Amino acid sequence: GNVKDSVTVEYGHQISSTPSVEVSEGHMFSGWGDTTQPIFSDKVFEGTIVQKPVGLHVVTYLDEHGGIILNETVADGSSAVSMPSVVRIPTNSQVFDFVGWSVNGTDVADMSSVTSDLSLVPLFDPRLAPAEFGVLPCERRGRED
Repeated sequence: GNVKDSVTVEYGHQISSTPSVEVSEGHMFSGWGDTTQPIFSDKVFEGTIVQKPVGLHVVTYLDEHGGIILNETVADGSSAVSMPSVVRIPTNSQVFDFVGWSVNGTDVADMSSVTSDLSLVPLFDPRLAPAEFGVLPCERRGRED
């Protein structure tokens, strides 16, 4: 295949953006895969353009930067089943628990009965990072008599 883009990512960090892909009417992009995982070695993400099935809805899972992780086709009234779990890299002060997928960025979407094409973004619950401290050994001194 053709290489769409190449990026350098710092060891243990996430990809900050993915290339957009234009598709013609009646087609859909399959997505790049889970681009939210930390990168620890060279990695290739592949996606394909396929014909959009008639009578089905497309549920698009986006990363926090708007890049497509996955497109899932769902029959009208059926539930989305792929719903991948994603990761957000913790900061020095916060860790992030994945809560679910959201249409509006605020509430978890009900994916039990899909009736239209949807674009979903990950929803995270931030919490304070656990505090860490170290104890250094010290010399023990006895009482002098």
